[in-house]
Amino acid sequence: MRLNESLWKAALETVPDAEIVRLINSFHIPVNGFGTKVSLNSVRSARKMIEAQLKTPKKLLKMRQIFRDMKDKKERLQTYPDKSVDELWELIEDHKRECLPIWILLAHETNEAEEKAWQLIERLKSATESALQEQTQQGPTDQTSNGSMEDATQELERKVAELQEELNSVRQQLRRAKRDLETQANRTENNLRTVREQRDQYKAQVQKLEKENKELQEALSQSEQAALQLGQDLKKAKAQLAERQDELNRALEENARLKAELESLSGAMAHVPQVAAGTEEMEPTVRNVAVIGDIPSMSIQNPPGCRVIPFATSNVSTFFEQYDMETWDEVWMIDFAVTNRVKSRLRKEIPGHKLKVFENVQDLQQYVLSN
Repeated sequence: MRLNESLWKAALETVPDAEIVRLINSFHIPVNGFGTKVSLNSVRSARKMIEAQLKTPKKLLKMRQIFRDMKDKKERLQTYPDKSVDELWELIEDHKRECLPIWILLAHETNEAEEKAWQLIERLKSATESALQEQTQQGPTDQTSNGSMEDATQELERKVAELQEELNSVRQQLRRAKRDLETQANRTENNLRTVREQRDQYKAQVQKLEKENKELQEALSQSEQAALQLGQDLKKAKAQLAERQDELNRALEENARLKAELESLSGAMAHVPQVAAGTEEMEPTVRNVAVIGDIPSMSIQNPPGCRVIPFATSNVSTFFEQYDMETWDEVWMIDFAVTNRVKSRLRKEIPGHKLKVFENVQDLQQYVLSN
């Protein structure tokens, strides 16, 4: 809420001289020519000048804050806005016209509180005017002579002159202080501008470093994930390599066995007499048979008129790579012991009349016996 300056000024114009003394001395409100300490006589002799200084917006704001803080700290004062005007007036009368209730109401800054403050100011004004009228009707109570009145007037004029001279000195000091403050303010502004520029530079640098750090953290995280994946792939590749090596070793062993068997068969064939041209009777033809699939050893012996060469599933590649398909008169495949991939390739490369498919070894043995 905005400060009600007119009400504060009315209060300052109405309160007794003693209240002005309390305001300045108790709350250290500086007044030009007096500092923060004044006497009752000083206030009586220079009331208008002191009032004018207290009525400035800066002083009024300071007094408002002083009484706000006082009310917040003391529970007793917090009840003043809720009291009636009569109750508040009794407090003022009981404390010899000390006007604390008026200041608390003005600092409270509500319409109701300001209305109560205004009524108290009016009552105080009426009481002061009544006291002056009574004093005028009673007449002077002392025997002050005209000479003493003149001496008092001269003393007052002298004090006023001294105060005026002191006031002029203070004004000069204020002017010098103002120039110094302006110079210092200019320097401070320049320094502040430099500090702000440096702050902006540091802020930009920090933002750049934070961005770079974030990018590095993301790159590091990606590198760690890539390294982890690479480790997993390497482990898997080692396992696959070991498996392929085992398959290769078995295939080499089987290949060596088959090669030795073929060499033996080739030697035996070299001693077989050739059939002369034109001879009607011919030697029985030996059929070359390949058996594809893992079967127990010696479960199939060479039947009459057949030379059987078994190929295990692990070295079936030898069957395709080292032999011409025309070499075989028949190819016997054990269905359960052959992968789908090998089955597909056999059906593709072996003519249907040569490829014989058996569900198990027993079916194969029965076929051999029946032929």
